[in-house]
Amino acid sequence: MGFSPFTKAVPHSYKGMSSLRIISAVGIILFVLTGAAKAAGKFAIQTFMRICGSGDKAEDLACSAYVSGFWNGFRLGDAAASGEGRTTVLCPPKGLTAGHIKDMTVEYMRRRPVLANDPADKALLLTLMPFRCK
Repeated sequence: MGFSPFTKAVPHSYKGMSSLRIISAVGIILFVLTGAAKAAGKFAIQTFMRICGSGDKAEDLACSAYVSGFWNGFRLGDAAASGEGRTTVLCPPKGLTAGHIKDMTVEYMRRRPVLANDPADKALLLTLMPFRCK
């Protein structure tokens, strides 16, 4: 079997799936999400919860990619703000990962079904609010 940089980057739990299957599934899911988001004007929490809580490895990978993109974007914005002398918004504990945030968001939203039609980025932001800088 040849070297594949993709399988090296994929967490151990995904190694049972072929690289082509994972890439295809993630591509299809992201295409559907993009289309749904454009049609609805937002990526709703109910869609986030369906994908992130499905237990399907490909959907879990797509969910993790969404959360990771949100978290990285937020951290970059925070870093830019602090570089300009503005106060940073979040002071997360050391070692907080996108995986932790995903799990926290799923749990947070299970307790708040009334927010199901709100944008998913709102759920992620609400989940991070306990980490606001004092």
